[in-house]
Amino acid sequence: MGSKPGLNSMYNDLWANHLKATDAKDLKISDSPRYATFTYPGMPFWSFELDPRVPGFINILRVCEDCLYFGSQQQMPGKKNQTLMQIRELVAENYIPFHGAHEYKINPEIYDEDVPKWPLKVKFSYVGRYGPLVHVQIQVFTAETNKLLVTRTQTFSFVNTRTRKIDDLPEWYTRELDGKEVTNHTLQVDRMVKPEKTYKYNTTVLFSDTDTFQHANYLTYIRFCQKALRQAVTECMRGATTSGQKQTTGKLDQSSAWPRKVTADVMRKGVKSAKCRYFNECVGGDEVTVHLWEESDKPLWVFFSVETNTPASNILRFQMSIEYFKP
Repeated sequence: MGSKPGLNSMYNDLWANHLKATDAKDLKISDSPRYATFTYPGMPFWSFELDPRVPGFINILRVCEDCLYFGSQQQMPGKKNQTLMQIRELVAENYIPFHGAHEYKINPEIYDEDVPKWPLKVKFSYVGRYGPLVHVQIQVFTAETNKLLVTRTQTFSFVNTRTRKIDDLPEWYTRELDGKEVTNHTLQVDRMVKPEKTYKYNTTVLFSDTDTFQHANYLTYIRFCQKALRQAVTECMRGATTSGQKQTTGKLDQSSAWPRKVTADVMRKGVKSAKCRYFNECVGGDEVTVHLWEESDKPLWVFFSVETNTPASNILRFQMSIEYFKP
């Protein structure tokens, strides 16, 4: 964590170039309440890499992220050098934004091949501030019927690069935004209690997983969880790694922790909702364990906890719960 020489200038250049290159139209900006609406080209071809009809969960998130950055960095009309969420201005004062919690609500129409997803209408909204946490929301609609497809609500905290700690927002920031919420939406994602028995997936944070600050990109943790689930479901389907094979394969027998309710058929229906919370960041080279489990009263849900284990400590990095549509 920490600032690099010329980092603020680099960010401003990146954001400016991104806005110019993004093929979004019909941009409208409101000061109070604070939001932006625009028309986005639609789900890119790469969104359908695993299924020609169903966009992948990670790719839906990437489209939301692109829309979030496009909306949040817009120049406010009549306000010189002021962007909609003033993130550039905070970066200029040595604050760096970090993800806190995310919530995704996905409607089944996004997985329906008969529902056109080109173009899309998008609304980016400021939905509240609670202490040092800033809440924003992205809503994605079909352009033809205005059907809501995805809602992403998330919190940002801002780390002061001088103190390396989450800091209170400057007075000029709160003065500009307080009272301009589109709606008061409080997002709270509580820490989950991990059961004693979990399916375990071990992996390493690659340097290609990291961002400008050498920390793992926020999507990396979600990707780790998706890989863990796919491996667990595949093993369950194949009946792999029985206790009788343990001595010859060297693999740990995890058959008692395989997911039984979230099957491949369930996963094909697509993600319905998800909640994520970021606790502590990883850096390149960190070895992490993804713990996966189900709960008896939530048959279409799967739960994850990403942790780093050392002889001296156990550090919680990330937790997520995912709900799938019923087959």
